[in-house]
Amino acid sequence: MGKSTGRRDGIRVGQVVKVVNPAFFVRCGYPMTFKEETKRIETEHERRIVDFFRESGIPLTILPGEWTHRAVRRVAEAMAYESCKQKGWGGRERTIHTHRIEAHAGVEFTVQAVRFVKTGVYEPMVTCWTDDGWEPEPAYLGNERTHRILRTTIIDSLPGSLYPDTLEIEAANCEAVE
Repeated sequence: MGKSTGRRDGIRVGQVVKVVNPAFFVRCGYPMTFKEETKRIETEHERRIVDFFRESGIPLTILPGEWTHRAVRRVAEAMAYESCKQKGWGGRERTIHTHRIEAHAGVEFTVQAVRFVKTGVYEPMVTCWTDDGWEPEPAYLGNERTHRILRTTIIDSLPGSLYPDTLEIEAANCEAVE
């Protein structure tokens, strides 16, 4: 089993915590995501994709209020999938991705839920020869670590705040308030 990064600090659902390090949880996974790569391709290549359709005799009409045409999005999604696949999703390391909100340093939140995520380096399946023949070793996360993620709600939300009232943060970035 992996090594835990969470302290045995007793943080539970319903408890109040204070943010020590305002690095809020976005996702846990490999460096590239399909959604981010699709957005990048749409932004960088939309004009070229529309021109490709026009040159192929299929002009696209982007309706008012549409960000991009559905056909452009589908082409961008196909390109994004191939791009992510060819680049190995950005690498073999599964990490925590965060977003810093300095304004929330020292702010108190109530814990609504707790969940766990795992980080580490992906080790693919290998097949080894033993005295009994070929033995497959399943894929696993090397240097596996378990992280406790708290879903929190800000206690004193400011009216018109630019930040959502509910945020997720790693338990190691908080301390329990007595």
